[in-house]
Amino acid sequence: MKIRLSAKKLGFSIIEVVVAISIIFVGLIGIMTLSTQNSQIQGGNKTVLIASMLAQEGIELVRSRRDNNWLESLAWDNNLSGSFTVNYSNHNPVPTASIDDARLYINASGFYDYDNSGTPTPFYRLISIANQTAYSMDVRCRVKWNEKGDTKEYVAQTLLYDWK
Repeated sequence: MKIRLSAKKLGFSIIEVVVAISIIFVGLIGIMTLSTQNSQIQGGNKTVLIASMLAQEGIELVRSRRDNNWLESLAWDNNLSGSFTVNYSNHNPVPTASIDDARLYINASGFYDYDNSGTPTPFYRLISIANQTAYSMDVRCRVKWNEKGDTKEYVAQTLLYDWK
């Protein structure tokens, strides 16, 4: 009985294995890079979202103060001029000269306010009223913060009217 050995090779050569591992490795590097960039962008987007909500809250606080003035039979623009800070809890504007004097803190209830007994945040908010006429006021709310060594700023602006 004769046994014949086949010239056919079974399995993969070392070159084929190296090429396959290289292709998988390049794909994994791409996925890891994309994941890292996504995490960085997500953190930046979260900060911008918080800043935009703080700016909108500032506008709403001025609108609320205007409405309270009407309810208290005061002039609609009473205590609403210049640059100031205002809290959600009492709606009373506090004159403030610079945005650097308007740091926001998180209080024990988890709300942003200007009481420095809370946890400091990177955000500063200043509300300014300009171009005030007998029937309208231009309200501008600036929110500033530092991120990775750069100063960022978000501004919300609206016109409020004496429509009552």
